[in-house]
Amino acid sequence: MKNMRLMSILAVVLLSLTNCKKEDKGSVPPPAKISPIIVAEMNTPIYGKLTATWCGPCGAWGWTLNDEVIAAIETKAIPMGLYGSNTSNFTNATVNKWFTDFGGKSYPNFTVNGTNKTAFSSNGGIYTTTTKTDVLAAVDNFIATPVQASAGGNLTWAGQTLSVKSAVKYFINQTGDFYIGAYMIENKAKSIQNSQVGEVEHHYVCRGSMSADVYGVKYAGALTAGTQTELTDFTFDVPSTWIKENISVAIIIWKKVGASYTFVNAAKIK
Repeated sequence: MKNMRLMSILAVVLLSLTNCKKEDKGSVPPPAKISPIIVAEMNTPIYGKLTATWCGPCGAWGWTLNDEVIAAIETKAIPMGLYGSNTSNFTNATVNKWFTDFGGKSYPNFTVNGTNKTAFSSNGGIYTTTTKTDVLAAVDNFIATPVQASAGGNLTWAGQTLSVKSAVKYFINQTGDFYIGAYMIENKAKSIQNSQVGEVEHHYVCRGSMSADVYGVKYAGALTAGTQTELTDFTFDVPSTWIKENISVAIIIWKKVGASYTFVNAAKIK
């Protein structure tokens, strides 16, 4: 009788424990789906030197000025070498278009967020000290403004195929025609440069857009602050002559107003 009673008690205890486990399991919520892309609330400007490999001043005082600007802004902006001349090494359709759209007048010119910041003299020369001051001020001023929207992304390689998944987050309500583009940058790309000796390493060469359109893909009309949108992947088959280890991607948000594209913000991924 004692054994029977003990067995009955054990059965009740086991049944009770089993029921408790089922209830506990059912009360645990499923894990939340977390976006793999982190979009930071920060302004990241783009600095572009409009240049050409055949250009003498680009490789002389323009080379020195570019080095000084990059040293000052490299950690807070995205530097790019924009070889906009059709007869220059590193030229491509993106930088050809940007030379015109960014207000290029000659080589070299120095731009921030698609606006020419070169200080020209009355006789067509360039004031290098003023140009540097104006570029650095434009970078700092943009960083200090309220963040309208930010971009982010993940970069992956499969052999020579480069893939980028991008996302945008809005911090201020927006309406209008917005575009997002992904642009390949190769640092230390080697080539000749007029006024330099032999092949030299060129800083942050913009290799072009990862999409057919220079300004990327249209993705939204009205956007609400606090929303994050993940967008279609960009892919590109990278030539084997490019050094993969030196390649990064600038994701840039543009707003189209009329026929013009205005810079909104950018992010650099590697």
